[in-house]
Amino acid sequence: MELALWGVKTPNELNWLTQPPPAHYAAASSLLQQLGLLLPNHQLSELGLASQDLGMSPRLAKMLLAAQHQSDEQQMLALDLAAILNEADLWVGEADADLIQRLLALQSYRKNSKQARLNLPIKVARVEQVLKNTEAWRRQLGFAEPVVLSLSKLQQTLGGCLALAFPDRIAQRRKGEAARYRLSNGKGAWLRDTDPLGQQAWLVVAELDGQRQEGQIFLAATLELSVIESVFKDQIRTDLSLRFDSKKRELVATEQRCLGKLVLTEKPTDAISSEAFQAALLKILAEQLDLLPWSEVALDYLKRLRWLANFQPDWPSFDQAWLTANIQDWLAPYLTGMVSVRGLQGLNMLAMVQSLLSYEQQQVLAQEAPQFYHAPSDKKVTIDYSQPNTAKVSLQLQEVFGELSSPRLAWGQVALTFELLSPARRPIQTTADLAHFWRHSYFEVAKEMRGRYPKHRWPDKPLDEKPGRSIKAKS
Repeated sequence: MELALWGVKTPNELNWLTQPPPAHYAAASSLLQQLGLLLPNHQLSELGLASQDLGMSPRLAKMLLAAQHQSDEQQMLALDLAAILNEADLWVGEADADLIQRLLALQSYRKNSKQARLNLPIKVARVEQVLKNTEAWRRQLGFAEPVVLSLSKLQQTLGGCLALAFPDRIAQRRKGEAARYRLSNGKGAWLRDTDPLGQQAWLVVAELDGQRQEGQIFLAATLELSVIESVFKDQIRTDLSLRFDSKKRELVATEQRCLGKLVLTEKPTDAISSEAFQAALLKILAEQLDLLPWSEVALDYLKRLRWLANFQPDWPSFDQAWLTANIQDWLAPYLTGMVSVRGLQGLNMLAMVQSLLSYEQQQVLAQEAPQFYHAPSDKKVTIDYSQPNTAKVSLQLQEVFGELSSPRLAWGQVALTFELLSPARRPIQTTADLAHFWRHSYFEVAKEMRGRYPKHRWPDKPLDEKPGRSIKAKS
């Protein structure tokens, strides 16, 4: 506020021994604008200029200045409240957070100080200072003579008065048994379990500790939703919220009335544009790509792409991170006109994945990571790319008669691994060097298999044999 009074709009305009942290400066600026003391152009408002004459914190100054044109009771409440908050707590020992207790104690002391000393757990010196401040500010502002506020009047008006000074600390109770709250500035706060205020749905917090995420509340007042809506009617905004209902597997739209980070009320709505629906759907899909109708063929295609990326640095991997980061480019165009999650089922995921590649890249994929291995027997066998550095096929040994060596994939960097099966389709040998297998291992395998499967072919010269069925032809 002092910088604004001097006409300084940013701290960078001055030479500091220690530069103010930008985040702290931004937070202070935001709060002062919420209080109506600072204009968006970083000049003091009329209220801000008036607050400079009071010699107190901007929060309390705002509260007192707002009471100038209100009733005598409201002025008295603002005076007493500002004076109490200007000092350390006047209560002796650990106490509940309810500010009404302090206000009632102050009124009792003003009426009969001797009796108040005897009956109330108060720090007398602090109470005396509070009364001095109240009187000084009353005269400075030209407020009426002190009046007594009933308990019911305090309960009706305290929250709204305090909220003027602490718009960033409107507190909404979280669901659950513990007295935990969320503040309108997004931070968390909590009360001791024994504090009666802990059952209130709404509070305004005047004092809490400095924990960044969740601080303990020491002083607060109850607040009604209707009061929040009245005091902050110009700051309450209406937002459209869309969330994914996992049970219904559909997007559910609600209209939310919000103050800062708090949702005051919400109700279902059908008033949603297709653009808003598609934007929300895209955001949800970025977090849950499995909601898309991935076919086995599309997933296998992706698997081949990702496998091949292990062997060429500039080959696109299209992994989960890439799909999420680039979802606006590859998926958004297909959502145009979509009005329900069920509409996703009509997407052709294979075609969408294929469209990520140029024609040349598709040809390279087919050559270096083909979907099938074409055996000498003309049998087409799907290649398994589930392991990062291995490509494997499983087929009966006799299907491979005549295959001199293991084909090479990934620009020659990987030899195709063969899981060779018995007539019972059980693995009998796994090799990535088929040429070595024919020269050496085959003869031991054939010797053993002849005894087990005498009706099947186990020739001495497998490379000269016609590939195909394993069972011997009838003579």
